[in-house]
Amino acid sequence: MEEGRRATSRLSLSQALLWTTLWISRSSWGAEVNRGGAGPHLNWVQKTRASMRPYVSGFAYQNYIDPDAVDWERAYYGSNYRRLVAVKRRYDPGNVFRFRQSIPPR
Repeated sequence: MEEGRRATSRLSLSQALLWTTLWISRSSWGAEVNRGGAGPHLNWVQKTRASMRPYVSGFAYQNYIDPDAVDWERAYYGSNYRRLVAVKRRYDPGNVFRFRQSIPPR
């Protein structure tokens, strides 16, 4: 176990996945049938997030997209973000592969 943890710690510096050194992954989500605004499910997700904030790293797994994330570049990629922008610029300069929180080729 200890060896595996050290190996992933080393890898996290050379790859985009910051969460490889974390012990727990948590995701909260809810489904709303009512399209008229925030209902009890969304309120529960927001309250859960707020109550957990003091206990979490602030980093996030890229596949757990959070449309409300303000600082998603840091949360998903941390210090690797600038390097990933350079990779995106080289391999997808036309930004063909994109969505609201994708890495831009700027």
